[in-house]
Formats: sequence, structure tokens, C-alpha cells
Amino acid sequence: MAGIGFELRKMLDKKSVLTYAGYYSASAIVYVGPTILGIALLAAVRLLCEMNGTSKADQDMIIVIISYSIIAAITINNLFNLIMTRYTADCIFEHRHKDVLPAMYGGIVIQLGIGILLYGVFVIFSGIDLVTGILTFMMFSLFIVAWTMISFLSAVKDYKRIMLFFILGIGVAIAAGYLLIQTELNAVHALLIMVIIGYGFMITAYHIILCRYFNIRSRRFFAFLSYIKKYPELIIIGICITVGMYFHMIWMWYSPFGVTVAGQLFRSMPIYDIPALFAFITTFFATINFSAQVEVNFYPFYRNYFDLLNGGGTIRQIDAAERSLTSTMWRELSYLTIKQLIFSVLVIALGAQLLDAVGIVYLDNVSEGVFQTLCIGYGLYAVGNSIMLILLYFSDYVDAAIATFVFAAGTIAGSIIFDDNFAVIGLGFTIGAALFYITSILLLYKYTSKLRFRVLTKVGNV
Repeated sequence: MAGIGFELRKMLDKKSVLTYAGYYSASAIVYVGPTILGIALLAAVRLLCEMNGTSKADQDMIIVIISYSIIAAITINNLFNLIMTRYTADCIFEHRHKDVLPAMYGGIVIQLGIGILLYGVFVIFSGIDLVTGILTFMMFSLFIVAWTMISFLSAVKDYKRIMLFFILGIGVAIAAGYLLIQTELNAVHALLIMVIIGYGFMITAYHIILCRYFNIRSRRFFAFLSYIKKYPELIIIGICITVGMYFHMIWMWYSPFGVTVAGQLFRSMPIYDIPALFAFITTFFATINFSAQVEVNFYPFYRNYFDLLNGGGTIRQIDAAERSLTSTMWRELSYLTIKQLIFSVLVIALGAQLLDAVGIVYLDNVSEGVFQTLCIGYGLYAVGNSIMLILLYFSDYVDAAIATFVFAAGTIAGSIIFDDNFAVIGLGFTIGAALFYITSILLLYKYTSKLRFRVLTKVGNV
């Protein structure tokens, strides 16, 4: 993954505001592109609805259906994302480029199969009409493809085209939505089709890029499944991250405070959902900085240390390399924590007022409290997740799984205990995120305090 940062870093050869903006924009699109597109389309849906005079009930129905579909797609994708990423990295390292695209196709097929069994059944019994149900599942399927594809795009260095097609995807979707909303189509159907067109365009364009880069194929569509037995902890990590991230929202939807928006099963809690969405956006700061700064500065020391360890370096050289590695690692993680803290504080101080001023959303006292609490929680989660990724760098899958399990368990327990009290609503997730952050730090410190012993012991057991 560090190679992405190195390639993007070349954009900074000419130091200017524009090149820095391009560097971070490219990082954002590569790492969180589908999420940004989803949020942009949610905003576009709301704007088009206001322009067209669409009823509040239909607006809420569209937003909730899109939100459910996004969460369902991320949940299923997270089951296989780390496994597929590890498999793809090994294919590239071993120059087996012909096996990369087949793995992506196989992963998409499996995820869609699981989606039919789980989300498809949910949609059927949700009580929404047939056309809306079909469009909902089509949209969910495209979300699955997009989230799977983005992992493979991270290996492609054609960042200008990636950025171009991302921007075009948003433009095409908004233009299609504007035209469709003027027709006799039901507003809900028209805007669901808009999202389908936007993601469909982006997926088609990204597939062209991938085929240009990985132009040799094999028939090993499901070879990556062997990695489930080899690295079962990666499945646990994916499940626990998903539970930790979304349990608190689902708990609120189906609590007595939630309201039914579509059919019998699509529910929401606006005073919680809206601030949660905007608080979640703060995680982009740490995610982008981790890929653009932490990995780029950490990886050379990581590579040098393991080259010396594997290539006959002297004890003195290995000792010096280990000190440089660990000191750089902790320095970069400290900087990331401080920057995320400052960013979260600024968002807490100014976010609610800015959102209200530009007319995006009005936050009442309860929602503003949720927004502030979740900003802290998502900031802690973002940094904790970055620390957990460093554990994965060292192939410390067991400790990474433990950290994410603590996150999931903490969020579940915290939500059940605290989130029925409006005075502390949102505290459940923040407690889980804090436990995740603390556990990740302690486990990383424990591992790196005896780094050479743990690395050599792991190699000896392979």
C-alpha cells in the first residue's frame, strides 16, 4: 500500500498549493472514493428533491434506502476485503499479475451471492413495492462492485484518470437525476436510478483502467479463498470493524426512538443519523493522512529493517535499523493523533454552525450533542484503525483481531447501556472507539518492544 503514497508523492515535486491539493485529492479518491461518491449523491438527492418539491416522506425514503444499501454493501465487502487485499498483494509481489482480476471477479460473485441471501431477503420482506425493491438491490449490487474494485485500484498508478472518472461520475449522476426528476417517473424511482447511473459510470470507467493495467488473466477466480484458512484473523477483523462501526446506528434505528420510513423494516432516527453522517466524514482526515504521510515516511525504515534482517545485516546494523523503525513509527503515529485531535476539535467548534449557515442541515440541541460526541468517537476510531493497520504491517494478525474485537464488544455494550439516554446519546460508540484506540496502542507497544524476537519466532514457525 505504501507504493501508492510514493507514486502520489511525485505530485509534490512542484511545491505549490495546487500540487498539494491534487496530492491529497488523489489520495482521498483512491482510498475513500466510493464513500465520498455516496455522500455526494445523498446531498445531490436532497438538493434535487428540494428543487422538484418532492415530499418529505419520499425524500426520507430515498435517503434511508441508499444508506441501508451502502451499509449492507460495506458489511459484506468487509468480510473479504482484507483477505483479497492480502492475496492481491502477494500476487503482485510474486509477479502473478494474471491472477489479480480473476480474484476481483470471484470476490464480487461471492459477495453478490451472500447479498442475495441476506440483503435480498431483507428487501423482499421489507414491504417496499416491487420496482423500488428491484432498484434497491441493483444499487446495492453496484455498491458491492465499487467497494471491491477500489481495493484493486489502489495498485494502479493512473491517478489522473481515476480522479477524472470520479468527478465525471458525480457529474453524470447529477445530470441524469435532474433529467429524470423532470419526467413522469416516481421521484423515488428516478433518484434511485440516478445513483445507479452514477455508480455504473464510475465502475465501467474503473474497470477499463484495471483491464489496461492487469491485461493478462487466468481462471483462478476463487484462489483467494485459500487465504481464509491461512489468515482467519483477517475475517474476524473485517467482521469486528463492521460491527463496531455500525452497531450503534442500527441499535438506534430499531430502538423506541426510531421511526419507520419505508415498508416495515426501513427505519431511521434523523436526530442521530444526520449528525452521525457528518461526524463520520472526520475519519477521512486520518485515513488520507495515514496513506499520504504515515505510510510514506514509515515504509522505508520498515523495508530497510526487514532487508537487513533477511539479508545478512550485522547485529549493529539491525539494532540501528530497529531503533530508526520504531522511533519513526511512534513519531508518525503521534503526529497523526495530534493532527486528528486538532481537526476534530475544530469540527466540533465550528461544524454545527457551518452546516447550519450553509443550509445543509439544522442541528437542534440533542443532535448537536450527538454530533460532538461522535466527532470524538470517530476521531478515536480513525487513529485506532491506523494503529491497527501498523499491526497488520508486522503480520501481527492476532493482536489486530483482539483490538478490533474490543472495539466491537465495547460499542455493543456501550450502546446498550448508554444510548437510551438522550443526555449521553452517542456515548456507546465513543466508548468502543476509545477502547479500540487504547488497546491498539498497548498491543503495538507490546509487539514492537520485542520486535526482533517476535519476527524471528514467527518466521521459525512458518
